[in-house]
Amino acid sequence: MDVPAAPIEAEDDEVQRIIGSIEPRNVAGLRDRAIVALIAYAGASVQEVVEMRIRDYLDGGGLAWVQLGVLDTVRLIEITPRVRKYIEEYITAANIRGEDSFSLLFRMTGNYWNRGIYDKGVKSRVAEKLIRDRIAKARKAFSPDEVAHLLKSIRGRAFANRRDRAILGLMLYASASPETIARLRMDAYCLGGDRPRLRLGAGVLRDVSETLAKLLDDYLAAIHWTTEGRSPIFRGRGTRSITPVEIYRMIENRRAGRRPRLASRILTEGPGATGRSQPSTPGDSRR
Repeated sequence: MDVPAAPIEAEDDEVQRIIGSIEPRNVAGLRDRAIVALIAYAGASVQEVVEMRIRDYLDGGGLAWVQLGVLDTVRLIEITPRVRKYIEEYITAANIRGEDSFSLLFRMTGNYWNRGIYDKGVKSRVAEKLIRDRIAKARKAFSPDEVAHLLKSIRGRAFANRRDRAILGLMLYASASPETIARLRMDAYCLGGDRPRLRLGAGVLRDVSETLAKLLDDYLAAIHWTTEGRSPIFRGRGTRSITPVEIYRMIENRRAGRRPRLASRILTEGPGATGRSQPSTPGDSRR
């Protein structure tokens, strides 16, 4: 059988935005990212993807292929390193490596409390819906280039600037959504070892780049770091967690070049937001 050459991953902004908006923080996210990548870069249909068995993914060491179709329509397609990486990460997280080769590759996952993988495969209508949902979410999201531009535009050592840089850094370097950022707790940022790591959900620990670590450390120094492991990293009024709506509002204000209104600042900036005298922080500049 002739094997088609690996397709070139065209820099399609829409596809890149969709894949970039899928947070790889649990099995469902890793599964959805692999499904979208197969459809976008391997020319697979939704039906072909949901019918794939474990044996239809062929890892040949340096190269990898997927077998699509059934009976006389079967075709073997070499996949790109990026698609292979997405499939490998999903298989590892789902813990299905070494299972019966005739078992379905892409399966349903558990609910919020039970995130394990089920034997039941993803139905085509379910896959179509999740893809539509991912596309809708991606279209509402901010592109990496836009987030990078906003991050570079924020100058100064004020509390709000440090916080906003840390939030944008998480979006850019950890692919975290405002919803995920709002849920982060102090114990999600793990120090020690060769490199700090970040827990974005479902117990998944990711290495933090040096740039992101500097942004987080700079912000945490401004809020006096705390031993309360379950307290929120990014806070609104008092000790409550900042909300996704407040993060989106901050981004919109930064995009429009506006400073947040006083009411917003009180909710999102914490100490010093009203301009009243506050205890000074060593090494921190005043407004």
